[in-house]
Amino acid sequence: TVVFRASGAEAFVAAPPPLEPPPPCPAVSSLEDIATALSRHDAQYTAMLAAHAASPASSAEPSGELLSRLEALLVDCAADEVEARAEARAELAAGRWDLHAIE
Repeated sequence: TVVFRASGAEAFVAAPPPLEPPPPCPAVSSLEDIATALSRHDAQYTAMLAAHAASPASSAEPSGELLSRLEALLVDCAADEVEARAEARAELAAGRWDLHAIE
């Protein structure tokens, strides 16, 4: 509370509420998160190829649908890797990683 005194009169003004802390920074992927995402994409890709190879009706040429799904999966994987590398560069630039501690 702040008290103002002028010409013999007092005025009481409540102090403003404390400032709220800023919202937390968005989570930045750790190396483990990046490796997990890439492994997940690799596992999906491998499973799709295995399913196609095991199909009794599979021809020598993969179907257009399979190729489209594989292409989409590869695009997703590449986008995840680009994003992960950008986040890693930003963390390095901000000094959040200790390169000597990474094994």
